[in-house]
Amino acid sequence: MVREQVCAVAVLVTTLSVGGSAQPRQVPNLSGTWVPIPGGSTPAELRPGSPIQITQTESIFRPSSLPDSPTYRLDGLETTYRDKSRGLTVRAKAEWKESALGITEWYGSLKKVEIVYSVNEEGQLAVSTRIDMLGNTSNGLKILAIVTTRRYRKG
Repeated sequence: MVREQVCAVAVLVTTLSVGGSAQPRQVPNLSGTWVPIPGGSTPAELRPGSPIQITQTESIFRPSSLPDSPTYRLDGLETTYRDKSRGLTVRAKAEWKESALGITEWYGSLKKVEIVYSVNEEGQLAVSTRIDMLGNTSNGLKILAIVTTRRYRKG
């Protein structure tokens, strides 16, 4: 009898923890035109950049600051596109990490780019980019990292 009660309680707890009303994850909609904020870049000597037009749906994200900007999938699957200026095929994956969208791009085995789009409390868009690439130094080949952040306001 006691064993049956313990099993019934375990089933009830499992049902409540699994079956409850799960809320869909709330992610920000970054769609719209974003205008650079002068002096809002890191490092400080970095030029603010051009406005960004972002298109976002449940399934795609497209930041079109360039004419041939790629469209990234938001379903967890990899995107492949052709970087015409470099003549390379690029693999990319976009995924939400809480309220920030992280995009990782692989340009062959020599270069990896990570871009994070996030909105702060003031409603400003921060676009942080980290570029890791294999480079020649006086001590031989090393991975070099370049990290920048640009800030934008809705325009």
